[in-house]
Formats: sequence, structure tokens, C-alpha cells
Amino acid sequence: MLGNGIISQEIEDIRNNLRPFLENTEFTSYPNCVPKGTSLAHAVNSMMTEEEAKVVVKEINNACSRVRNLLVELEKRQGYLVLGFANMSQLMKSDLFARARSTLQKELLAGRIESDNLNVPIGTLPERHLRPLAKLKSDYYGEAIGKAKELAGDRAMTAKDVKLAVAQLAVDRPETARRSIIDTIKEKTFIPLTESAEYAVGNVVIVKASGDSTLRPYDGCWGIIERISAFAYHVCISVVNEVIQSKGDELKRVELGQADREQIKLISDRIAALQKYDLDDADNGFLELLQHRTVWTQRQLLLLGRIEQDYGIC
Repeated sequence: MLGNGIISQEIEDIRNNLRPFLENTEFTSYPNCVPKGTSLAHAVNSMMTEEEAKVVVKEINNACSRVRNLLVELEKRQGYLVLGFANMSQLMKSDLFARARSTLQKELLAGRIESDNLNVPIGTLPERHLRPLAKLKSDYYGEAIGKAKELAGDRAMTAKDVKLAVAQLAVDRPETARRSIIDTIKEKTFIPLTESAEYAVGNVVIVKASGDSTLRPYDGCWGIIERISAFAYHVCISVVNEVIQSKGDELKRVELGQADREQIKLISDRIAALQKYDLDDADNGFLELLQHRTVWTQRQLLLLGRIEQDYGIC
């Protein structure tokens, strides 16, 4: 029970730090952590000051970093062995970790990347910033983060910057992308598309997920073919700032005139430009709507322009 004991101590430390802000109350046991006898109205009336709230946020962030450090230490020092497990995966699926297993696994992976690949202190980067790196070979993690910082410029780097940097690296230099065993088998059985391509670079297509679960998030979205490799069409889906790989039977051609092709290319560029910002959920939902249609109303185009103005894009 070593893991639970350490993490429970971390929670107790946070609780002790919060007590000055919640005097004259008695805490219940974790995870509810609700002061006994405290009504919602009382909680609103005793709202924190800005300074108190900043201290609490700092304590929570410090605790998250500490948990990530503990997970990496547990793995590197083989704590799972003394607890009777063959590896960390088995340990984290056990009853010793009763809550937030998925989150803890993500934090462990983030800690591995920071300590083994980026050579930065564990807890330096948010987990969501490190998650997109999984699409690259580990040798290129540092280069992708560097490229993401360049994309961010003077503002704070976001997860979308990392996703865009990863996508650009994978397209510009295919050797950086992580390849699965299934990908390798497919490459040995497919007829090269360079010899029998149904589509051309610049074609607008709609993605059909069919039986490929990896394409389901893009099902029904239109995209523009950026490149044709020997074994896949590389389709840019601007609403998620990603270039996906598809077979011919997973795409459907959109027949467009010259003016419509120019408009859809312009819309794609405008959506991609907005993805560099930390968009509101409602704005993201609207952009996803645009990505599922190839004809737009005048009102929809006006709303797109309004969103651009809100984020300072002229």
C-alpha cells in the first residue's frame, strides 16, 4: 500500500494548507472534502479573496507535479516489484490505485517524456502539451516542442501549437512519425498509390471512417489532400490542425467548380489560423460545423468573421 500512503499524505498536506481559508469548519474524509455543516449559501457568502484563490491554485499545481514525480520514482526504482507486480501497468490497474487511473497513467507517461526525452524537470509542462508527441518517434520530441514554441511566439505555448508542430514534422519528414506493426504489414500488401492514385494533390475529399476506428473523430469532415505517398493519402483537416493518412476507399471526392475550390481552400486556411488560439468550446463547435459542410450560408460566413475579429485576426 506504499503508493496509496504517499498520495494520501500529499492530499493531507494540501488539506492542511487550505485550513486557514476555511476556519471553524470540520472536514469530512477524502474524496468529498466538503466542510460539515457548510451550506452552498454560506460558501458563496464566504468567497475567497483573489490572493487566497491564487494560493490554492498554486498548491493544486504543486500537488499535481508532485504526484507525477512520485509515479516516475515508483517506476524507475521498481517499486511495483516489491508490491508484487511485473510492471507499472499491472500496478496501476490494480486496486492499489482506486481512483483516477487513466489520469495517473497519463501523468506517468508525461513524466517519462520529461525525464527521458526532454531532459527537463518533471512537472515542467502540462500533460496535455506532451500528449500529441506520441505520434512521433521519441528522438524527435524535443524538436517538436521547439517548433511549437516558435509557433507560439510571444504568447504562451498551447497544446494546439504542439499538435500543429507534430503534424508539420510528420508531413515534412515522414521518418519522424511513429509506425505501428499494422502500418508495416499494410505497407507490404498495398499497391503503391503513386502508381494507381484515384485522387490528386489539392482535391477536396470527405473522410469516411468505415471500419477504421482511428478515423472516427474525422468521419464526415472534409479535407484537402496535401500529399500522396506510396501507401496513403495525406489529408489536412484544418479544424483539428492535423494531417491524417487514409486509403482511397476511406475518402469520397467532392466535385467542385473552380470558384468553390478557391473558397473552400480559403475557409480551410481561416479555420487553421484560428486553431493557433485557445478557442472557446462554442467557437470550436462552430468550426467543426463548418468542417462538416462544403456549402455555407452568408450568416455562417459572417459568424466566422466575427470569431476572427474576437481573436484579433483581421
